[in-house]
Amino acid sequence: MAKRLIDNLSIFGLIIKDKEIELEFKTNIRELEAYRNDLLKRLLEEHKTEIIKWYDLLNPSEEIRICDIECDNDKVNFKASYYGTIKPAVPILSEAHLNCLGLSISLSQIGNVNNPFSFILIDDPVQSMDNVHTDNFVNEVLLLFLIYGFLNCEFFTFNILDQ
Repeated sequence: MAKRLIDNLSIFGLIIKDKEIELEFKTNIRELEAYRNDLLKRLLEEHKTEIIKWYDLLNPSEEIRICDIECDNDKVNFKASYYGTIKPAVPILSEAHLNCLGLSISLSQIGNVNNPFSFILIDDPVQSMDNVHTDNFVNEVLLLFLIYGFLNCEFFTFNILDQ
């Protein structure tokens, strides 16, 4: 009976220890989530203007304009000016517009001083773009890449012109 009591106490001690570990784990998760959300909010605030500039460059004559980017905890909300009203952007953007938005986010990192890379690699950026957006990419973005030395034509293959 004494052995059984000691075994039960040992199990009870393990349960208490497990609860302490679980509480510490949950606390660490909350702290990591808060850090991630703060970092995301800070990075979006730092790059918002660049993201919008790149998007406008890819969509110069569109009625739908990205006008703001907000961060609500772990959710990013893009706002669009749509014929004079402000609306959530994602539901009203076409696939080509969404592709341009994603590309704009990536391109906004080019001038980032914290970017450890001396190059940018873009794999098939026009796969979901219509002809107008493809033309804007070729005529605006690639031209800027050439001007500022981001494009190494020796290794660059491009089949847009074949379309």
